[in-house]
Amino acid sequence: MLRTGLTFDPVEHKYFLDGLPIPGVTGVIEQQLCPVYEKDSDIMKRAAAFGTAVHSACEFYDKRTLDHASLAPAIIPYLNGWIKFRAERPGEIICNESLVCSYKYRYGGKLDRIIDFGKGPELVDLKTSTAFSSAVGPQTAAYAQAAEEHLGIKCKRRLCIKLHENGYGLGLLTDRNDLSIFISALSCKNWRGKHGK
Repeated sequence: MLRTGLTFDPVEHKYFLDGLPIPGVTGVIEQQLCPVYEKDSDIMKRAAAFGTAVHSACEFYDKRTLDHASLAPAIIPYLNGWIKFRAERPGEIICNESLVCSYKYRYGGKLDRIIDFGKGPELVDLKTSTAFSSAVGPQTAAYAQAAEEHLGIKCKRRLCIKLHENGYGLGLLTDRNDLSIFISALSCKNWRGKHGK
């Protein structure tokens, strides 16, 4: 039987396990693996808000609850990229914007999708940035670890789908060191928190 105890505060964007705060995957990535200027700039804040809007559109599209008339024009080409990907690579969505946590390493996160394209579950991460970030490998490895622990789903592969105005790009993430990089970053974040840094 799988353990529970994971809660999420969407206003503060904080995760809790059995009532105690735990780091989030995105927070670990931003603090430890991304340059400071990227995460603090106004451009990055606007990009993050846009990415969130695109994620929401794709989430509601997959849930068949999307009100297309409510979409901002700038989001539509990115949504169309996701629709194109789904048409070209049909599969069963197992998880859609699902909360997960690692009990072993004590972190939480919200993965984008787990999809079975016919050969078993695959973790799919959506991006709207102009280039694939090297941090997506450790990020998706963290989600895959948490999905296995929290949901009992072992993902066979990790994919990054870069949505853009002309469709999408697909990246296969295969570095076996990705999880250890994330765990190292998590350890550094926890150390910094313990020592007030």
